[in-house]
Amino acid sequence: MSALQLFDQLDEEVRLALKNVGCLLDNNTMITALSRGLSNHNYLIATETGKWVLRLNSAASNGICDRNAELANWRLAQSADVAPKLLFNSTNNQCYLSEYIEHSTDWSVLMCANRAHPLIDCFEPWPEAEQYLLNLLNTLSSLPLPINQMSLPQQWHEYRQALTQHSRQQACHLNIVQRQLWQTRFKVLMAQSDKIEQLLVLLQACMLGPQYSHRDLNPHNLLFKNKLWCIDYEYACSSHPLVDLASVLATHRLSTSQRHTLISRYLEHNPNLTSDALKAVPAAIEIYWYFGCCWGLLMAISHHSDMDSNTSSENNDDDTLTRTDNFESFTHHSFDAYLNCFDDFIALID
Repeated sequence: MSALQLFDQLDEEVRLALKNVGCLLDNNTMITALSRGLSNHNYLIATETGKWVLRLNSAASNGICDRNAELANWRLAQSADVAPKLLFNSTNNQCYLSEYIEHSTDWSVLMCANRAHPLIDCFEPWPEAEQYLLNLLNTLSSLPLPINQMSLPQQWHEYRQALTQHSRQQACHLNIVQRQLWQTRFKVLMAQSDKIEQLLVLLQACMLGPQYSHRDLNPHNLLFKNKLWCIDYEYACSSHPLVDLASVLATHRLSTSQRHTLISRYLEHNPNLTSDALKAVPAAIEIYWYFGCCWGLLMAISHHSDMDSNTSSENNDDDTLTRTDNFESFTHHSFDAYLNCFDDFIALID
């Protein structure tokens, strides 16, 4: 997709925002897809005068995300200098423009998937990674409490309620096979309800109070430039103090020594946790993966079928936009991709 093709498909409000920050699109502009996740879609716009990130929010994530809260929590993190500067958000909150952090090394090389009790690992792919992560965790935990609150029991209740409602409905955009695949996984998750409730009781017992929580500090949401910066605040809220630590431990390749150091130093000075919170860390990691399963099922049911995706791709030569009001046509993720996420996540739970 060329810069001019992108420009032609943007609302006048967004075009004006680009011009106001000095981002003038022409045939020499380079546009590169940055998205590696399955929710929203980020593009690096590089001109002779600077670099910016244009983010297009997906319709599926709109259904499970409060965009106003996302922006407020992004700005809280920005005030602590751990988030890129937000330069513009469209009136409908479907498009964001932010500064580009020219990171020196790709932090996502640490991406992995860990169980609550991983095997002993002596290899350190990134020396001192635990200190950078600790600094970020402590900075985020010290931010003012977000207005939007979401306790872990409340999150589970809302996920279960939404999924149960979908299970009783016939999603017209899914074919019979897709509905069966979705229902099978829904039943697998619901069979784990008693265990999830037990984990939540254990976690609530070690919490003295909530704190600012990003809730998805996986390596793809972190940038390294002298320190760690984080992006994607759509699930940030006031929540349990172990949530962010758990997301780091679940998704980062760290040595056993680095993990132990990070856990002990984080727990040592956290005022929102009891002195015996260590025993609840494995539970927090498992809840992270359980909630990931819920997310995968919700995203799958909220998206178009694979047939719609394939049709869109076939009619989308050179990644150009075919609909001016919907960027999903060229940034689509398939139904199967979300179910694969569910399968990967559920396999990590002991």
